[in-house]
Amino acid sequence: MTWTCHTHNNIFGSIPSDIGRLSSLSILFLNQNHLTGTIPISIGDLQNLSQIILVENRLNGSIPKEIGRIRSLWMLDFSNNYLSGPIPASIGNLSNLNFLYLWSNNLSGSIPSQIGMLEFLLDLQLSNNSLTGAIPDSIGNLTNLERLVLHFNGLSGSIPTPMGNLNKIGHATQLQELDLSSNHLNGEIPKELGKLTMMNLLFLSGNQFSGKIPSEIVLSKLEQLDLASNNLSGPIPDDLGNCIKLFNLNLSKNNLEASIPSSISYINALHSLDLSQNSLIGGIP
Repeated sequence: MTWTCHTHNNIFGSIPSDIGRLSSLSILFLNQNHLTGTIPISIGDLQNLSQIILVENRLNGSIPKEIGRIRSLWMLDFSNNYLSGPIPASIGNLSNLNFLYLWSNNLSGSIPSQIGMLEFLLDLQLSNNSLTGAIPDSIGNLTNLERLVLHFNGLSGSIPTPMGNLNKIGHATQLQELDLSSNHLNGEIPKELGKLTMMNLLFLSGNQFSGKIPSEIVLSKLEQLDLASNNLSGPIPDDLGNCIKLFNLNLSKNNLEASIPSSISYINALHSLDLSQNSLIGGIP
């Protein structure tokens, strides 16, 4: 058997432990069903798997560390279940992984530093969990990453400056979306994020960032910039007028000062602008 697909049915019960005997299985789709119970550790015996998609079920328990034995895997999607416990460090062994989706579970603990070993990773989404601790510096090793989504967790500490390395020059897969919103991150927004010149979406709202908005992060390709609900101070960077593609700008609920720069009026693409609950002065340009 090369693949099995049972998508969007009404399959109940658990994944049988004997599934590890299907040694030729290459694709496993069991998403959008009513599966319960744990992910069997025998899944690590499926050495020919390229994709595992178990999204939108009712699976619980932990992610088995044996998952790290499936070196051929390029997509792993366990999102929207009830999985708990830590992300196993053995995930760093999946050297061919392109897509890692674990969002909307009950995962806890820190993001393992071994995740930085996934050099071919394009898309990493760990949002809507209970992850804590700092974002590991090793994230900066993922130079093929296009999207990093970590929102709605309990992550703390500062944004690691190596994250500015996610800009593989001359490569089509530079980071385009960064979402760290609704965590407990603090410190200043690192100017190194300004190296991510292909960034379209930057969401850092709902944290505890302080200091000025660095002019370096005002990137010309930005389409959405959300820094709301932080402790940012100082003036709004005049460089925002260079973001001609920007259609959503939210800087509300900070401590921003001085006047609204007239350059904002040059952003013809702007559909939504929220500067409320700051300490701005002067007239509307």
